[in-house]
Amino acid sequence: MGACLPRHRVQQRIARNTDITKKKKHKPAQYNQVSPNTDECKKESASKQAEVLESENVANEITLRNAETKWYLAHIQLFTTSPIMVLVYLVIFLVHVAYGAALTHTYNQIVLSGYSETKGALALSLLGVGSLLGRIFHGIPIDAKIMLPSTLYMMTLIAAAVLTFVNPLANNYPVYVVSAAGIGVTSGIQIPLVYTIVRRNVGTWQLATAVGLELLMAGLGIMVGGYIAGAIQQLSGNYSLSFYLVGSAYTLSVCVFLPVLLVERRVKTWIHITTAKTEDGT
Repeated sequence: MGACLPRHRVQQRIARNTDITKKKKHKPAQYNQVSPNTDECKKESASKQAEVLESENVANEITLRNAETKWYLAHIQLFTTSPIMVLVYLVIFLVHVAYGAALTHTYNQIVLSGYSETKGALALSLLGVGSLLGRIFHGIPIDAKIMLPSTLYMMTLIAAAVLTFVNPLANNYPVYVVSAAGIGVTSGIQIPLVYTIVRRNVGTWQLATAVGLELLMAGLGIMVGGYIAGAIQQLSGNYSLSFYLVGSAYTLSVCVFLPVLLVERRVKTWIHITTAKTEDGT
């Protein structure tokens, strides 16, 4: 739906222009002021009005095509000005594949393991509570300048991978609860932290496009993750392989995000050195 907005705005403007043109058509034409009662003048006026309408329609079509071209170029230009965003979007997709699978199937995993529905609902509720806590407190270490946003993001990816790999190995309720709460905390940190990472890589003038693409990748990841985990469970008869998939997605996202982390740390080091040289007057 977001992708349709630019064209929709242009179409609305063209529709308004067309309505104005139609209203002008029903008004006394400026070409009839000389001899409004002659058939020759009426024909000439109608011909000129048709030419005006045709030229305006052509202009509107060109405007629409230009707007669409600029919209597509803005997305392509994002990757040329900040190629690291390709890796960021891949990480976002993988993380939400894992998160979508865990969110969708944690309850079913616990119930199918022989525990009550109440315990399954409690574990899922703790996932939500953990996500809330992560969203509230994720900014503390960054504001205190203890670590970079990318460093914290990498730590949450590693923690989520460990939690989801331990989940099927332990196969007991306390571990299920810890795993669910841990995935909630890590996801609560990751989801808002992504916007900081995106802004650091694209700046502000391309932020709207970058965030729109981020939301697209996140939505696709959540949708795909739930279906894949469910399909694996139906084929294998248990959720062990499904949660190994979740852990693998988190692990792969760690590998893909590593260059992003290294680039950000290098940029910070360069800024620190440049600032130090400026202060020394060298």
